[in-house]
Amino acid sequence: MKEISEKTLREVKKCLENSDIPKAMRLVMAELKCGLKEAKEIVDIYRR
Repeated sequence: MKEISEKTLREVKKCLENSDIPKAMRLVMAELKCGLKEAKEIVDIYRR
């Protein structure tokens, strides 16, 4: 699994706290240059 920077991770967590899952997925996709499916899996991990 590729690494996500701390800054992006904080933003993703903030998005999830606000239930803004699409934005969280876009941040992950932009950071890792990955597809929707990979981003969804990563965001699902952080949602727990």
